Amino acid sequence: MQTTGYLELGVSKNVEVVTRGFDVKDQSLAVDICTGANDSVVKHFSDYNDMAGERVLLEVGTYKVKVTSNPSDKLEFEKPTFYGDKDKIVIKAGETTQTAIECFLTCVKVTSKFTKPVQDKFASCVAKVSDATGSYLEYDMQETRAGYFQPGYLLVDLTLTNKEGLTFHMSKLIEKTEAKDHYHLVFDLVDSGEDNSGMDFDITIDSDPTNDENHTVTIPLPESGYGQEPPLVKVLEDGKDSNGMVSLDKGDSRNVMLNISSTNIGLESVTMIATSSLFDEHKISSSLDLLKLSEESKKKLAEIGLEVPALDDKKAMFTLVFDNLITQLPGGTHTFVLSARDEMGHETVQTISITVNLQIMTHPVVESEVWAHFATLRGYVKNASEEDKASYKFQYRKFGTDDKWSDVEGEVTVGNNGSSNVTQVVTHLDDGTKYEYRLLQNGAVAESKEFVTEEAVMLPYGDFEDKNNGPWNEKNSYWSSGNNTFTPDLCQSVTEQNNTKAFLKSRAAVGKFAAGNAFTGSFALSGMNGVVTLGKPFTARPSMFKGKYNYIPQTVDKYSGHIAKGSFDQCAIYIVLLKEPMALNTANQETLNWKEYYADRIIAYAELPASENMLTNGWSDFNLKLQYLKKDVKPEYIGVLATSSKYGDYFQGAVGSELYIDDFELVYDQTPTE
Repeated sequence: MQTTGYLELGVSKNVEVVTRGFDVKDQSLAVDICTGANDSVVKHFSDYNDMAGERVLLEVGTYKVKVTSNPSDKLEFEKPTFYGDKDKIVIKAGETTQTAIECFLTCVKVTSKFTKPVQDKFASCVAKVSDATGSYLEYDMQETRAGYFQPGYLLVDLTLTNKEGLTFHMSKLIEKTEAKDHYHLVFDLVDSGEDNSGMDFDITIDSDPTNDENHTVTIPLPESGYGQEPPLVKVLEDGKDSNGMVSLDKGDSRNVMLNISSTNIGLESVTMIATSSLFDEHKISSSLDLLKLSEESKKKLAEIGLEVPALDDKKAMFTLVFDNLITQLPGGTHTFVLSARDEMGHETVQTISITVNLQIMTHPVVESEVWAHFATLRGYVKNASEEDKASYKFQYRKFGTDDKWSDVEGEVTVGNNGSSNVTQVVTHLDDGTKYEYRLLQNGAVAESKEFVTEEAVMLPYGDFEDKNNGPWNEKNSYWSSGNNTFTPDLCQSVTEQNNTKAFLKSRAAVGKFAAGNAFTGSFALSGMNGVVTLGKPFTARPSMFKGKYNYIPQTVDKYSGHIAKGSFDQCAIYIVLLKEPMALNTANQETLNWKEYYADRIIAYAELPASENMLTNGWSDFNLKLQYLKKDVKPEYIGVLATSSKYGDYFQGAVGSELYIDDFELVYDQTPTE
């Protein structure tokens, strides 16, 4: 009796608040097929594009499908996130069930505009916009892209420098932001009297299916003193000035006090936005004006240890004491954003972050420390020591399953200089997979956290078998060749024994020397020279670059220079992972010294060493280890280049040098290597 059926899934994005023409293929969407009351994941696909149009084999039953953007710990421009789900999907024996899921924006869109009067008056204007995560994006006068933030609130820090070098700073807290809101921040100068100038900070929310509203907030901008300074906010920890970052162990006491004053103008409001499980547990609003509290709110705050004093004189000091509240906070990080506004509209914003450490805690991973097949797990053990580390243990398993927890092999590392932080590297993970992990000590178990491994993305068309997608095809969208515009036979496909490879040959062409080349990127003409833009979108982090090559160099004669006349020609094969593409202009110094010229863009690179770029003994394998210059930064582009004459960019090399390349491949290590 047949007990299985098929699910065929279609996914679309609702992009009314994003941009027209935004396609599902533009972004990675993870798919989880779940069952049971707890939505246990039975099948996970890290990218819908990999399964689009395919049928998924499932046991007969009822399922729920969740589609979500792959998570990221950092904010980026033009990176919206989406979510959609559908339940009660019935799979019948021997049948194919088709279903479609529409995904909606789960974040807040923010765009900006600095009007011409602002641009004329100021040499520099930068708005730093952040959300409850603490991450931020910077909008300057030239920024036209949209940023996407977590719902809850937005904090806008504005820094302006006029043409005389005088700098002004102000902040604005935007409360109760919701998914699918679009905040358009317009910065404009307004006339606000003889003694001060102002800035009109205009915020609009675009119409969409759920939101249709507009409002404007004005922030005065003092050009000089005039006795109109913004409110003064000071945080004291144990009687000393503090930056508001507080860390303590559960059960310990700490004196934390916030003093707010506006002696020259007077306070209008003190708004507090709390991100704390304690507030959720006691059903206290996360956003409160502490100067206009209801009796019920005052009572609830007092119950959790936060006594809010009355402010009879608006020019008096407003003091908030956190001592008793801290004793009731559960383990974890609790954030309080306080915005003090005076009666003229000046605002000062201060964040107080209180981390309460339990005896043991599982800490979130650092995004850059999660690779395709391994990750660094983090935790906290009170009074951790080398002597006791045998009792510390991390466990992990695939997220959403009932699998048995697996112990991480190897030793736990204890932090230096008395730090109670502990780490351990877990290896041999599946790529593009969500895991959960936890920390244990002598039977005590900390709450679990999650992470998603990177995709082990392959190099598109690296085997050169597809004759429609090789560098010899000018219309190809991935591989390119710089000289096919002039001499089509510099890069060709060659098939031998049912195996296709790329063939690159150096020739004399158009009165100059031309080297055969193939690369991931694009090519354009600039007069008689060419510009190679090296780099295609790519966000994975491989450890090795391997392939095969057969180089048949000729002797350099007429076109000598970097290689002396009478010497063998040299080929080049290299790979770079980049933050931005590299533009290599023929005969410019950046072409020769690309590692130095583009050092700020290069995340990692590897190249065929000089000892191997003149081989003449037939086919050889190369296996190049990528050298990571910035391990804490994710790449955004990949550049791979091969050429039959290393100095072809300088119109130098040997006519007739031939380079065959095949089976280019990226390798992802199962364990970290130095």
